Formats: sequence, C-alpha cells, structure tokens
Amino acid sequence: MHDIRGMVIGFVVLGAVGFVALKLTIPLEYRAATLRPHGLHYLAQVQRETSLSAVEAAQVYQYVGTDYEQGLPPRIQITTRALGDDGIRVEFYDPRPEDDSVWEKRTRIYLRQNAAGSWVPYHSEWSHKGRGRFGWTTKPTI
Repeated sequence: MHDIRGMVIGFVVLGAVGFVALKLTIPLEYRAATLRPHGLHYLAQVQRETSLSAVEAAQVYQYVGTDYEQGLPPRIQITTRALGDDGIRVEFYDPRPEDDSVWEKRTRIYLRQNAAGSWVPYHSEWSHKGRGRFGWTTKPTI
C-alpha cells in the first residue's frame, strides 16, 4: 500500500514539475489578434510592385509602421511551417521586445497565396511572457 501511495505522489510531483517546465519553455496557448486593415492594404500595395516570399510578406504585414519596418534586429528569430490547407505559418520570436513589461513574445501570421500569387494573411495570434505573469500567457502584463 505504501509503495503505491509513494508511486502516485511521485507521479503527481513529476507531472507538476513537468507542467511548470513546459509552461516556462513554450507557449501552451495563443490569442487571436485582429488583422490590421492598414497592414493588409500596405502588403497588397507592396505585392503589386514586387514579388515576396511568405516570410517577406509576413514581415511586411507584421512590422509596417514600426521601428522594424526597414529590417529586423538579429535577435528576432523567424520560423515557418507549411500547413495542410496550402497555407503557411510564419512565426516571429522576439526574446527581448523593447517593452518594459513584456520579456519575450511570439507572433504567428498565417498566410495563403491568392490567384495572383500574392501572400495574404488570414489569421494572426500571439503569446508572451511578462511582468506579473507566470510563464507564457495571453493575459496582459502589469
């Protein structure tokens, strides 16, 4: 009986430690962001003049009107993932955003190519770590 109780307690502790490690390491949830009409319009305008890759299109959309419009700092990491619906997900990971209450941020932009070959964002989501919150979260930081 004591062996079973010890095993159960061990599994509970191991599960709790695993959850804490997971929550500190990767986002377990993302919150949808409203697509910005100005960003969509600007991206469409740029693509009328030049052809962009999915990563370039996501970057133009995400950073238009920001300090990073002309180029990203080297600290921002970009990853892509092909999706089954002929779309692509481009993720921007910023390990040190210039925000005093946000310590890390991940933003995902989902895009599809239209008939003209232009990339069009159809969904965006984010998660961050920050002051007053434990691990990755979609709640506001304080």
